Amino acid sequence: MKLFPPYTTTVTATDVSGNSRECVLHFAVVDTEGPVLSCPTYSNNMILSVSKFSWSVFTDRASNSAQLYWSAANATDNSGTVVFVTSNYNPGDVFPASNVSHQITYTAIDKDNNVGNCSFYITVEDLESPSVECRSHLHSKSNFLTWNITLSDNVGVVHWMANDSRVVPSNSTLNNTYITLQQNGTFSVGTSFIEYVVRDMSGNVEECLLAITVEDLERPSIICPSNFSNYYDYVFGFHRLVADYGQSYATVTWPSPEVNDNSQEPITWESFPYKSGDKFPLRRFPPYTVQFTATDLTGNNRSCYVYFTIIDVEPPIITCPTNITNYHDTYFGIVRAATDPGSSTSSVTWDYPTVSDNSQGVVNVKSSYQSGNSFAPKLYPPYEVEFTAEDESGNKNSCKLYFLVTGTVNEQTIKSDVSVASSTMPNGIYTAEDTNNNNLYRMSEDILNKSATSSSRTSRIADEAKLKNTKKNGIDGVTMVVICLSLIGGLLIFISVIIIIKKKILDKSAPSLHYSDANVFDSDRTSINICDLELLNKEPRTRDGFSNCAYISDVKDSQL
Repeated sequence: MKLFPPYTTTVTATDVSGNSRECVLHFAVVDTEGPVLSCPTYSNNMILSVSKFSWSVFTDRASNSAQLYWSAANATDNSGTVVFVTSNYNPGDVFPASNVSHQITYTAIDKDNNVGNCSFYITVEDLESPSVECRSHLHSKSNFLTWNITLSDNVGVVHWMANDSRVVPSNSTLNNTYITLQQNGTFSVGTSFIEYVVRDMSGNVEECLLAITVEDLERPSIICPSNFSNYYDYVFGFHRLVADYGQSYATVTWPSPEVNDNSQEPITWESFPYKSGDKFPLRRFPPYTVQFTATDLTGNNRSCYVYFTIIDVEPPIITCPTNITNYHDTYFGIVRAATDPGSSTSSVTWDYPTVSDNSQGVVNVKSSYQSGNSFAPKLYPPYEVEFTAEDESGNKNSCKLYFLVTGTVNEQTIKSDVSVASSTMPNGIYTAEDTNNNNLYRMSEDILNKSATSSSRTSRIADEAKLKNTKKNGIDGVTMVVICLSLIGGLLIFISVIIIIKKKILDKSAPSLHYSDANVFDSDRTSINICDLELLNKEPRTRDGFSNCAYISDVKDSQL
């Protein structure tokens, strides 16, 4: 290109005749073409090329920007000379993350000041996920826990949340590149999983999983039952239970123990080695031991123990014999034995009483008379043979056998004071009464009502045994009655002595008196004089020193 001096050229025109003329042309060559630039098509941190001159890059690690490098633009010019090349950004510059692309433009100028340029576009994207730092596992013995989480992001955290509402706080909106948050919560025994989700401004998401394990190391509490069936008493740390009625064992039942646990979760319990409703044979020592164990869901357990013995408080059953040897007859409900031949006495024998006991053990029997003893004739009172049965536990029961021995005495005289022998009393109690309705004797003892249930019999026997337990309760009712009767008897003896002394004094001063012999019949009359007949519960009737005799008239017509 040349501006000055201008280029000069001569132009000659010639016609056919040979005529010619010339002119001179002056001109200059001017450069109007700008330089040509070739921009780069890539850079570092490049993610995606949208077009040849547009692409995306990611931010530097832990940074909200990217330091980018690219090759410089290549500039050429038709003149062959490029004076200089400029750009608005240079390689190595830092570009912040933005949703808007950064335009980088290169400009080239030649010596004729012709300008050429090219541009490319770079978008810096935040592809880095935020960071949430939480412990992987928390262990605690308490239900209430506290912990921290740390959130960070190269650009900024916008929001975070936990998937468990028990976490306090469970979510919030932020604008921080780095923050530590305190957390707390109350959790049940076991392992709970907490998931944290964190989102930054670019929508990148990060998660963290926290496992929280609440360890239940506290053992449950347990209180053993104390109210057992067949209960009798509690002595020296042992429950004493009575055997079932008529059995050598006790069917023992008990309620559930009282159990509690800090976890408020269901608790299981069991008894070992026995279960409620098992049958326990009679045993005083060693006592039965029942272990009650409560176990929570974590496996913690606690035990308590109950000790009890099975005792026998049921008296044995004894049935007196009803037959005797030397049987003569039955007189007003009482069997009578005859005297031995050629003897003034009767050797009376009887069968061994029938005994049984719920314990199925040995029962010892004692009697007030021995079978085969000799008995003198006797009208009243009858001989009373008391049989006492005692089992291995010391329970006693008795029955009585009554009999008379007939001799040469006048048997008709007895009917003057004995009018009836009946069995009208309940429970098989046979009673003979005199003419004044005074009970003279009892044939048998009370027996248990056979219509009662087994459980009611067991309770009745236990209650009766408690009444007899003088060791525990001191002087029982029977002992007190005996003491009172002894005192009354002593007083009566004292009064009797005074009366006898007074009578003797009166007898010395009284005239001779007539009396009748009860064993001699008066031939002049048909009545019998009965004096000095000793009754079971009557004293000879006297008044003012005179004999007061009872008479039975018309012997032949009397109901003997």
